[in-house]
Amino acid sequence: MAKEASVTEHRVVLVVDRGQPEVVPGKLVVCEGDVIVFQSVGAGGVTLVFPAGILVDGGSGEPVTHCDFAVEERPRLVARLSGVRPGVFTYAAYCRASNDVAIGGSQPKIIIYR
Repeated sequence: MAKEASVTEHRVVLVVDRGQPEVVPGKLVVCEGDVIVFQSVGAGGVTLVFPAGILVDGGSGEPVTHCDFAVEERPRLVARLSGVRPGVFTYAAYCRASNDVAIGGSQPKIIIYR
């Protein structure tokens, strides 16, 4: 009998720490089919920009290459990995309140393995 693949839900939070926008965790290790929930908490509105072809909207299944958050709404993006080759993918999180790009140890990364 074939073993079913398990799906894990991961959380990525965008915060402002001592005036510097930050992505926590900065490096996220995931598998095909996993779900990632991105949320902005007090980061003054955030725009996320992803490489094409790694994320799809968790509800509609449409490709996701960017997402704009309005902080007042405590927004979140639920995305799923679908049909992605293993690799390391850097993405950007721009915070409007600080007019700066968020850090995550360095640039935030999604690391996909099988």
